[in-house]
Amino acid sequence: MATIDPSAWIVNGEKYALVGLTVKFEGDLPPGKVASNLPALVETTLSAPANWHEWLGSIRAGEVEDCNIFLISKMASTAPDMLDAENQKLQQRVLNFYAGLLLASHFAPAHRPVMLTGLCRDGEIGVCQQQDFEYPIPCLFRPYPPVVPDDIRLATVADFDPKHIHDGLLSRP
Repeated sequence: MATIDPSAWIVNGEKYALVGLTVKFEGDLPPGKVASNLPALVETTLSAPANWHEWLGSIRAGEVEDCNIFLISKMASTAPDMLDAENQKLQQRVLNFYAGLLLASHFAPAHRPVMLTGLCRDGEIGVCQQQDFEYPIPCLFRPYPPVVPDDIRLATVADFDPKHIHDGLLSRP
């Protein structure tokens, strides 16, 4: 698994929101956008900047570093120092991406999925907000298949068409 420096996916003046997951993954998904404005990094660990250990706490920062899938939304900002509607828009995009993944695949994360939002200023990637999500409800009698590249691609469907939802999962169009 490759370790990526955060500066590889965000540049100065951009805001971001990301969901980090530690799940079983099989397949190959090249880094980059899987849909418009929605990059995903898979089988990649993130080298958390030193300030994240202070801001998030060492245990949570370590869990973020252990994530192997990052669902990302980012944009150039008109007001990078403010937590505002831009952050909310990015959070909503990445939350929809995560919800799509929940519909596209049954998976069991190793720890609570985390959503972070922040900005990049002067080469430093800050965290403005952190939110943990509840674990997807486990099912003891069904094995959890790995997340595969098609699940991540399917998760980016912006407008879920009800005819593609069967038994609580998105079906491939």
